[in-house]
Amino acid sequence: MFTVNGKYILQNWALHADIFSNSKPVGVKKAWYVFGIIDGMIKKTLLISLAVIVVLSAGFFWYFKKHNLDDFNPLIKTRLQALVADASDGLYSLEFDSLRTDVFNSTLVMKNVRLIPDTVLLSKLEAAGKRPADVFAVTLKTIAIDGLNISDFTSNKKVDLNIVYLNEPTIEIFHKRMPGLNPVRDTSSLQTLYQRISRQLNYLFVKRIALRNIKVIQHTYMDGQNEKTTTFSKVNFQLNDVEIDSLTQYDTTRFLYAKTADITLGKLVLPTADSLYYINMDSVTIDASKKSLVADSFSILPREDKNTFTEKMPYLKERYKAVFQQVSFKEIDWWGIVADEAFSAGEAFIKNGKLEVYSNRNLSPFPGSKIGNYPHQLIMRMPFPVNIDTMKISGIDLSYEEVNPKSGMQGKLFFNNINGTVTNITNEKNTITGNHFMKVDAACTVMNSGALHALFIFDLAKATEGNFTVNVHLGAMGASAFNAVCVPLGLFKVENGNIKSLSLELHGNNYTCGGTVKFLYNDLKIDILGQDNSNGGLKKQGLVSFIANNFILNKSNPNTGESEKVETVSYKRNVHKSFFNLIWKTTLEGIYKTIGYNH
Repeated sequence: MFTVNGKYILQNWALHADIFSNSKPVGVKKAWYVFGIIDGMIKKTLLISLAVIVVLSAGFFWYFKKHNLDDFNPLIKTRLQALVADASDGLYSLEFDSLRTDVFNSTLVMKNVRLIPDTVLLSKLEAAGKRPADVFAVTLKTIAIDGLNISDFTSNKKVDLNIVYLNEPTIEIFHKRMPGLNPVRDTSSLQTLYQRISRQLNYLFVKRIALRNIKVIQHTYMDGQNEKTTTFSKVNFQLNDVEIDSLTQYDTTRFLYAKTADITLGKLVLPTADSLYYINMDSVTIDASKKSLVADSFSILPREDKNTFTEKMPYLKERYKAVFQQVSFKEIDWWGIVADEAFSAGEAFIKNGKLEVYSNRNLSPFPGSKIGNYPHQLIMRMPFPVNIDTMKISGIDLSYEEVNPKSGMQGKLFFNNINGTVTNITNEKNTITGNHFMKVDAACTVMNSGALHALFIFDLAKATEGNFTVNVHLGAMGASAFNAVCVPLGLFKVENGNIKSLSLELHGNNYTCGGTVKFLYNDLKIDILGQDNSNGGLKKQGLVSFIANNFILNKSNPNTGESEKVETVSYKRNVHKSFFNLIWKTTLEGIYKTIGYNH
């Protein structure tokens, strides 16, 4: 630019000098000659400078391609270790075997990385009653970071990355709740992660953090001593748009500072504590930003078949089998799970499945008391806070099968296509103060015939006493549909009869259940059954049946010209048996009184 402008100025000066002065043209030629020499020198200097820059750039490129920023590695390592120490208040240290950085590809790779807890500090915290409930030990093969700038890990307090990729980490969790630790903690004085790392960083953004093929091993110390180990594998975890700064540190719409988070687990098989069952899930998907969890093909399966299960039991114990297409939760409080070991959700869903209960009365009765095992009592006894606002159940089949030693036969009662809701599932005192009733409201079809609606109300404030109420209404159906239960368990068969309706209004506690039973029916006829010694089966007791049908049993309720009979019942609980046995026995008391059957 200088030479072009110089020529232009000089030429114009020469032209004007020639026209308006007495200067000679030869002076102009000399001036132009001198300026041309200067212009050539400037061009040469620029060329030499450019050549030097090219040579230096080539040398710089060659050096860093050869050394991969190894000269910066000690500084980067120090910075990363300081971040980990600050974020954990010195409880954890970061170690790794190798660190390679590539400035041209903006990448950093660490090999054989280890996050190690300080056992000396941990012992001091435990002695002071300040040990965290969960302590972690992490090992992984590779951490790869994309989008790295050298200033991010040297002097800059702002880090902006594209991807952080963690391959095949193994995470061990050592869970131990300190004695006397209140599950609901005051977190007002706790520092946020941002506050912990602010000495090293005041802004961190990562577009995507991906963890692949995670193996999780949880060591749970029951009562502070006995260890229980649970292992998960093939877990995948992805956090998107992770941002840690002074604004996001209190942003409850984010999950671990991420706008969105996805967690997937492969097929899970977990043994239950009593070693009688396996809990299975084909897959679990967690969308943390939407606060949702979905478990597909969820099942609780006994390890043994019915006969083997019975042979191994020293006394009567129900055998359960549950298979559900899907179990899911919405509006989960993740921070409550992480910080307070509490589970809170707005909604839960159980869809399409079967629940089977099997009982063999050939076994000796359960010798202990089952007081304290009502549904609301079990929830109140859970070792951590639970709060689920509403659980929705749809498309569930329930069956109860019992072996009667008197008949040698199995009776089966089943409820088809159960749909309903359970509300206020909680053991949290503050929630119970506002609403102390847990309600189960469900409808289904009984024995593929009659429509049933049931409402169970459990008093959470009186859970110790076991207080509850039950309201049930069964619609019209043929009475013979119950022969699958009546013959093997009741030793009678319904030959004829129509149920118009059955209504229950019961209330109970740990020891008794009572209320009213309204059983409306007509044209009832039954056969009394007894043992057939010739074949080991059952046969009709003709005389007894004749007497029962003609002189004892009420054929209809109401009888012609009479009002409907409503029976008042009271049943003393057998404390060795379950809640549902109490409801069933109380209902039978009302039915027997109505039909005039003296059992």
